[in-house]
Amino acid sequence: MKIKKGDILVIKNIGRMYSTYTDIFEKLSFNNIFKNNDINNGDIVVVFNISKHKTANIKLYAVTTIDGKQGLFSKKAFYKKIKN
Repeated sequence: MKIKKGDILVIKNIGRMYSTYTDIFEKLSFNNIFKNNDINNGDIVVVFNISKHKTANIKLYAVTTIDGKQGLFSKKAFYKKIKN
């Protein structure tokens, strides 16, 4: 599954969440740059930014829920794409 900004996704594995990653939170314009962990399995989210991990060879996806909760996840966190 290819993921891009604006895609709507479903969270399947919150174990793939980066709850603390201040540098990336700041780079990707998170509201809270210290800790983000309010998103749960089954939540529907929209991708608002994408970045590469600083040391691992993976992409990180900044997402937000309809009520403004933000999270940072690797691709393995998502169940399916609702919208392209």
